[in-house]
Amino acid sequence: MATEWSSVAASDLWMMHDLIRDNHPGPVNAEDPSFGHWLQAGAETLSAQARAARTEHDYRLVLLTYANGFADGHLEVRFNAPEQKFWPGFLTRMDAVDDPARVVLVDRAPGISPGDVLVSWGTDSVCDLLAARVLRPHFNPKVPHRLRLVSSWLTVASAGDVAGQAASCRFQTDTGLRTVELHWRPIDAVTLSHCLAKASGIEVPAPGVRNFRGTWMISLPTFNCRGAHAAQMQDLIVSLRAHAPELYRAPRVVFDLRGNCGGDSKWGDDIAEALWGAASVEAVKASFDATVDWRVSQRNRDALLSNAVVMSLAGHSDSAARSEGLARRMEQALAANVALMREADPPTGKPPNLISPFAHTVYVLTGPHCASACLDFLDLLDRLPGTTRAGLPTYADTNYLETAFAPLPGGLARLAYPMKVYRNRARGADVAYQPQIAWPGGTMTDESVVRWINGLP
Repeated sequence: MATEWSSVAASDLWMMHDLIRDNHPGPVNAEDPSFGHWLQAGAETLSAQARAARTEHDYRLVLLTYANGFADGHLEVRFNAPEQKFWPGFLTRMDAVDDPARVVLVDRAPGISPGDVLVSWGTDSVCDLLAARVLRPHFNPKVPHRLRLVSSWLTVASAGDVAGQAASCRFQTDTGLRTVELHWRPIDAVTLSHCLAKASGIEVPAPGVRNFRGTWMISLPTFNCRGAHAAQMQDLIVSLRAHAPELYRAPRVVFDLRGNCGGDSKWGDDIAEALWGAASVEAVKASFDATVDWRVSQRNRDALLSNAVVMSLAGHSDSAARSEGLARRMEQALAANVALMREADPPTGKPPNLISPFAHTVYVLTGPHCASACLDFLDLLDRLPGTTRAGLPTYADTNYLETAFAPLPGGLARLAYPMKVYRNRARGADVAYQPQIAWPGGTMTDESVVRWINGLP
């Protein structure tokens, strides 16, 4: 088994290297020389770790660390099945790397209480544990506030991570230092996901339009609505149009983006059009420079054709036709043996001076989940009249986007990678949106958010 895991880890690592080299715009992007450095140096550095892999945990850690080293939120490894995880019945959270690891969730963990601060883990320091469990495989230092979403992996171990399942740990409590014996038990993927979300302090709502205690909440936890889920988003947009007269008069309206990691940015355009009108949205978008370069490859050409089918099924016929046209152009670029294909989309107008249809401020509730198409939505909302960002800082994207997928030879995972790079986007690479009104702290629930919004001037 040891030979098998080392072999699979090495072959998948180098296949990731080859797929990125041949299909990602980064290796041929003269504006990003560091990308090509990690492409080669990272693979070479992690080769020894791959050859030493003895468990599935070791294998996954190699791939996660390599992908994370690019600091590109659209480049990631997605495993085909969840790995069996174990935990000692509590989770901690850190909002910054130099913050204490404070207990935020406890479930049948004798001797441990919320608020306790973890100071050591077996014979390891919390710093060593943080680096091994969180920083190297999961954390992008360019987006430090994202740590609140991933830091709770600190006390979660996989089946193969026997060394990580410490027998005891030490806490700093109100009454002094305390050593606690740990009792490890399995936790299923659904329960773990729920616990991690709860530990983050951000409660993710279901999609919908609703009046909650006098405040209208437009909850958009995802734009990844394809196939059967497309109908759900289409219904939400119909509901927005139906409620538009009430929303325009309402004293408080909130676009709730908790949990939204992106998806198809066309949904954000459709939602904005439902309330501000197509003419206003088109005027804002006309002021953007959306010029991109596509990485030319046969795999990317095929991905464009697949995307066209998905877009057509979702009812986005214009986007489907555009994707088909790009695929035809890429076929020609392949024949010409060029690495990048320009899709010029310069601004055709200046930022418009629009009038809000809303009687009062529209709050846009942001947080560290917000990435990709969610950030595109903020690019738009921020330039539509009457909106104010409130909450927590968002994630920050690089200029690479438009995800494609490729299976890895071990049969256990696939690589997600972007196919194009922005050239003149107004929002720079690795730039997060900061709230204009900062969240005061505590858990973001419907109740606490509405109470806070209702108390704003």
